[in-house]
Amino acid sequence: MPSTQDETVPTTLREAFTTVEQKQLGSTLTLTKVPAADEAQALKKTEAMANAMQVVFQKTVRSAHLENCGLGLGESCYELGLMWGNGNGGRKDLEVARKWVDEACKLGHGDACDFLPLMAE
Repeated sequence: MPSTQDETVPTTLREAFTTVEQKQLGSTLTLTKVPAADEAQALKKTEAMANAMQVVFQKTVRSAHLENCGLGLGESCYELGLMWGNGNGGRKDLEVARKWVDEACKLGHGDACDFLPLMAE
């Protein structure tokens, strides 16, 4: 919240940087700007970080489905099979994928039963 009535909250990134720069006058704190030449590299690093986070997320989801499948939840067995079949959250293995989809079908998951014959092709 603004501390005074004439102080406004910045609505754009440029306004935010300008506001911070204005407040830095006389301060020992400094605002570091990324030089234009490094913006492409910064974007690549950001994308790499996002990809790494996605991998960690997928591994976590795969682990959760494995645990839930062990508890007899057919939906998780089916999702686990799809993840193995697509290589999401780890290596791709169609035999393991078929095993989990088969387990889901045994637990009464209709989509798994419909999908199982397609996995034989």
